[in-house]
Amino acid sequence: RPAEPPDEDLLTMREKLRLFARINEVMEKLPHYDCGACGFASCRNMAENIALGKRKWSDCRIIGGTGGKEDDGQRTD
Repeated sequence: RPAEPPDEDLLTMREKLRLFARINEVMEKLPHYDCGACGFASCRNMAENIALGKRKWSDCRIIGGTGGKEDDGQRTD
């Protein structure tokens, strides 16, 4: 069973900074079209959900899951 995504309100400042960095890493790989095909208004919203483990790369209709090893949205390091 996958781990529950963290409650953003309960994160420490260090954890929030790590999450922010992870969101930016994900954003670099998304197409920046803000097309809404994934159900989110922007790629930034999608990146946040991937970083939190709530969505997967394959949920992006443009890249179609070509996120490689990080397809599950979880950190690989």
